[in-house]
Amino acid sequence: AGTPSPHWIFHDLAVRPSGRRDHSLTLDTKRNRVFLFGGKREGVLDDAWIMDLRTTQWRSVGGSRSPGGRRGHTAIYDADRDRVVVFGGETDSGFLNDVWAFDLETETWAFLGGLGSKPVPRYGLSAILDPGSDRMVISHGFSSNGRFDDTWAFDLETHVWSELRPGGDLPQARCLHDMVIDSDGDHAYLFGGCSSGIGPCPRGDLWRYDLVQNLWTELSPEGDRPTDRANLRLAYDTAKERVLLFAGSDVRGTRDIWALDPEAVTWKQLEPTGDSPPVRWSSGIVFDAGQNRLLMFGGTDGAIFLDDFWELRF
Repeated sequence: AGTPSPHWIFHDLAVRPSGRRDHSLTLDTKRNRVFLFGGKREGVLDDAWIMDLRTTQWRSVGGSRSPGGRRGHTAIYDADRDRVVVFGGETDSGFLNDVWAFDLETETWAFLGGLGSKPVPRYGLSAILDPGSDRMVISHGFSSNGRFDDTWAFDLETHVWSELRPGGDLPQARCLHDMVIDSDGDHAYLFGGCSSGIGPCPRGDLWRYDLVQNLWTELSPEGDRPTDRANLRLAYDTAKERVLLFAGSDVRGTRDIWALDPEAVTWKQLEPTGDSPPVRWSSGIVFDAGQNRLLMFGGTDGAIFLDDFWELRF
C-alpha cells in the first residue's frame, strides 16, 4: 500500500499564547510537553508557556523572574540538567548575548552568565545541542554591527564560552537561517537566511557542519529544492533520519514542507493531506519522536501575528 501521506491536524484551543513571531519552541521529552518563550508582537514578549501534549492544553509559567522580553533568540533542550537554555536575541532597545536556563521541574528561571570571551550580542542566529561534548553551539546572526559568520560553543557544565573557528569555507555571514543536528550528534545542517548588503537575501544554500572535525562543507543537492528563503524552520526527523524544512519568507511567504535526505543530499517536497496551515514565517516547530509528528505554533504572514497550533502526523 506504500507509505501513507503525512496529515495536517489543526488544534482549535480556547486558551493559548498570544499570536507572535520570532519565539522559541522546545520539546521537553521527559514530560511530553512543549515550552514556548518570548517573541515579537507589537513589542517584544517575555512570557513563557507550557503545553501538555497529552491534553493539548497551554498554561502560562515562569513566575516573577524572567530573562526579559526578546525575539530572535535561541533555545535548546538540555536533557541532562532538565532545563531549556536560552541565548541572545533582540529587545526593543538592542541586542543580547546573555544565557538563561528554565528549570522544567521547578518552572523557574536562572541566569547562567557565561565566562571567557563571548559572542557579540545578536539575534536571528541558530543553536544546537551537541550532546557528545555537552555544549550548546551557536552560529551566525545579526546585530547593529552587521551579520556574522562565526561559530561558538557554550559549555553546559562550566558555563565557559569558546570560539570554535571551524575549518573549510564558512557559510557567508547571515541571519534568519536555521540549523539542526542529526540523531548521531556528529553533523548539523544549516539552510537559508539573509545576507543583504554583502550577499543574497533570501538565500537557498545548504551547509553541513562536522562537529567532530569542526568543519563546514557546502552541499549541492541534485533535483528539486526549496525556494530561497529566510525565517524558515528546521527540525530533525529521528524516525526517518532526515531534515524537515517548514515554511519561511521567500519574499511572498510559504507554507510548504520539505525533507532532506542527508546521505543522498536530495530534497523532496512532502504533500500532506488535510487542511494545511496558512502561509507564514518566523514560526516555532519541534519534532516529537514519541508520536512521530511535527508540532508548530505561530509566526506571521506579514499582516497578522498567528496564534494557531498544528501537528503534522507522519
